[in-house]
Amino acid sequence: MQTKQVNLQVNIPHGAMLDLKAAPQGGLLVLLACHAVYDALTGRCLAEHEEDAPVYEAQLRYAFKHFEWRQTKPRWMMPTGAPTKTPPKAEGVSYIEWANALGISVPNNVTSEDYALTSTENLLFGVYRYHQVTGLIPAEIDVISWAFKANRFVETLNAINRWGL
Repeated sequence: MQTKQVNLQVNIPHGAMLDLKAAPQGGLLVLLACHAVYDALTGRCLAEHEEDAPVYEAQLRYAFKHFEWRQTKPRWMMPTGAPTKTPPKAEGVSYIEWANALGISVPNNVTSEDYALTSTENLLFGVYRYHQVTGLIPAEIDVISWAFKANRFVETLNAINRWGL
């Protein structure tokens, strides 16, 4: 299965879309896999490699632009990630705070997923969170992450599809 990779975005191939027969499907989930915590008190990006903060900021800005470009209805953007740094704050919610600090307009259809620690959990918990806020399973998923993680996301979707729900 071939995956198209564009800059910071991982396009999950159409054949790998969710196919959960018992759940109503609809809309778009734009999932931003976070890799740092924004500390609003200090204005710093806390990451394993803090010198990569400009890359994480670029991913954040790109995710909001991508979300703006996609006109699918309904659509939700979801920064995803658990607390990983001190002070303890979930990566997902901290990225929304970071967007606000950067002056990015955060629409009402942006929410966070705050428990994922791995790429697999980013997608799995993101789909669950999407279902919590919409009552649907996303018909489309765009993941903003590192291109080298694309296969992890595709494998996770394939595993979900094999559940046969």
